[in-house]
Amino acid sequence: KNLPSLQSLVLDFNEIKVIENDAFQNVTNLKDILMTANKIESLDFIINLSSLIEIYVIRNNLNIIKKNWFINLNQLQILYVV
Repeated sequence: KNLPSLQSLVLDFNEIKVIENDAFQNVTNLKDILMTANKIESLDFIINLSSLIEIYVIRNNLNIIKKNWFINLNQLQILYVV
C-alpha cells in the first residue's frame, strides 16, 4: 500500500480472484498494470488509479465492463480485455 513511486505492476499468471478496492490506495504513480491469466471478476480497484495509462486484463473472468471503473482514468490510453 505504500509504494508511491511504483509505475509498473505485473501480476500475470497468479490465479488472483479479488483485489481489494484500497489495495493501491497510496500507489499514486502507477502507469501500467498487467493482469493476464488470472481469475479477476471486477476492476473496482482501479477507480482511483488516475495515473494509469495502460491496463491489460487478458484471460480473466470479467463478464461485464462497468463505466464507472474508468471515470477517473483521464490518462488511460490502452485497455486490453480479451
